[in-house]
Amino acid sequence: MIIFFKACSKVEQLEKEVGTIKNPGTNLLQLILKYSLYYSPQTKDPEIDKEQTSFQFPKRKKRKTMPFS
Repeated sequence: MIIFFKACSKVEQLEKEVGTIKNPGTNLLQLILKYSLYYSPQTKDPEIDKEQTSFQFPKRKKRKTMPFS
């Protein structure tokens, strides 16, 4: 009985995977949760962390537009 249950669950998993391959746009969230990215652990050197977090994008210049009358 246990072997039958394991076989059914394996078949269901394979059917889901085939469904995601045939229709990739329909199961996007499921793919994200299944194949999530691996994030490297935080560095322990505070100077490196400080350099990485202190980077800021330059401020955008305000466009000079003609005022409407």
